[in-house]
Amino acid sequence: MRFIGQVAIPVGLFKGPVRGKMAFLFMTHPHVDGTWDALGGENAVVVQPGQAGVDVELSSIPEGPTVDPADYRVQLQPGTDEPAPIPHDDELDPTDVVDEGNKLGGLPAWVQSEQFPAKGWDRLLVQLNEARLPFWLNLGGGRAWVFLSPEGDAARMLWQR
Repeated sequence: MRFIGQVAIPVGLFKGPVRGKMAFLFMTHPHVDGTWDALGGENAVVVQPGQAGVDVELSSIPEGPTVDPADYRVQLQPGTDEPAPIPHDDELDPTDVVDEGNKLGGLPAWVQSEQFPAKGWDRLLVQLNEARLPFWLNLGGGRAWVFLSPEGDAARMLWQR
């Protein structure tokens, strides 16, 4: 898997406890199918400190493949929409969502229909809009989202186009 980036989890971004302090994002080579699926095994988010066991296979290598050999800093602005839990049996009201491209927290601006990774995993850590990133992720011009677990000690990533 290629390292995409890391996102600090700010204190106070979410209501309730969040154990993690930093999330590290990884994705398989862009020409591999299934990178869009939060549970497909072709992307991973490691939260530190996080769960006692990580559900991805790790290799002990000092350096690995990255999206781009250069370092980039994506400026994330806090979402201005309310980062509140969303009931999974109701559709999100699109008028409540602020589509700011890349953002930290807030509500997800879905490209297709609502697609949370699992029940209770509705705390958006980061939204990445491929068209507004300084590097290529092969999302087909779409968006990626990283959601924290209810305890804030694990995360999952998915994308839509």
